[in-house]
Amino acid sequence: MDKKARGAGEGREMKTVMNRQNLEYGLGVIIGAVDKKKIGGYSGSILMRTGLGGVRVELHATDMEMFAEVNLECVGIAVAGDVVLPAEKFLSAIKNCGDGDVIVSAAEFNAVIEGSAVEYCINGLDPVDYPFGITDGEQENLLNFPPRSLVDCMKAVKHAACADLSKPNINGINVMITRHESGDGLVTFSATDGHRLSLGTIQLSAEHILEKTQQTFTMPYKSVDLLSGISAGMLVSRVAKQNRLCFETGSISVCINQTTLEYPDVRRVIPSGDGEVITVNSAALIGAIGSVCVMADDSFRSVNIDVTADEITLTALGANNTARAKLPCLSDCAVKIRVNSCYLVQALKALNSEEVFIKHFGGSAPLMLIPADHRAWNERLEIIMPLRGND
Repeated sequence: MDKKARGAGEGREMKTVMNRQNLEYGLGVIIGAVDKKKIGGYSGSILMRTGLGGVRVELHATDMEMFAEVNLECVGIAVAGDVVLPAEKFLSAIKNCGDGDVIVSAAEFNAVIEGSAVEYCINGLDPVDYPFGITDGEQENLLNFPPRSLVDCMKAVKHAACADLSKPNINGINVMITRHESGDGLVTFSATDGHRLSLGTIQLSAEHILEKTQQTFTMPYKSVDLLSGISAGMLVSRVAKQNRLCFETGSISVCINQTTLEYPDVRRVIPSGDGEVITVNSAALIGAIGSVCVMADDSFRSVNIDVTADEITLTALGANNTARAKLPCLSDCAVKIRVNSCYLVQALKALNSEEVFIKHFGGSAPLMLIPADHRAWNERLEIIMPLRGND
């Protein structure tokens, strides 16, 4: 993203014709990079640039920690220039312009957006002062994800990720790359909010593992939201000088400033040993949980799980109400445990398996959920800490 602002007095007029759906897509991708709390500033706005290379348009967005850029084709450029507009207003206007093409024109800091039957006038900012995220230093290529691979892996573990900015050491999703001598390797995605853990490992061939040594990096939660909307193949690189991660497709570039804090070793919380195993139909368990937890009054929507050799009994208690449901299972143990029902349902849905193995290791040890069908995963598990008490 090596960009320079145009000189003073340049680029303050602009007129271009865009396919509305194409422009809406581009804005929808990069709006995740803006700071929505700062509506009136550059970090809450989107820069649109035209005429820098044929009939293409650049869109830029940043919150000063993440810098996103999308390159789009346009129908035509009458006047090349730049305009900076509030992100939410810009996207809302384009969504409501109707079918067909839209005309975006600007004079000084103000823009006019013309749709098929509507016209919007939006006040903007001086594009000369727009803060580009200039990458300074050598880029070290780490991974080249095939199409959908990165998105699918992020979505599989995202539900357990910490979104709290006050916990930067666990905020987002951690990625660890382990390369084998043969050249291929394993990529492990893990996420935790301190109460649960989601972990998955996939194998990639040598053409996709670009770094020879073991590497790890963390994608902040906000960047995960943005990147989850991009299904194309993705090149991941690191700029060590700036401690910055870069994600690139043919038309999209996202750079993220990294925290200096180390992500915890999540494997330390994975219980060892065989444990006591319960086999259950995932959809049936999700349905039973949904039936009983409507009576739970606590903020966790907790359910008590009572397992015998061939049956699971789920109980939820309210101040004056009780709900109970039973479903068949296969088990070699008797287990009583209380869990957060929302966490359990999210874990079951994320595993995406007809049957799951639920392992219990006794006492206050966490529950481990493993899919009966691993599909493309080399390793896949969910861990949920139990709640105190067993009402």
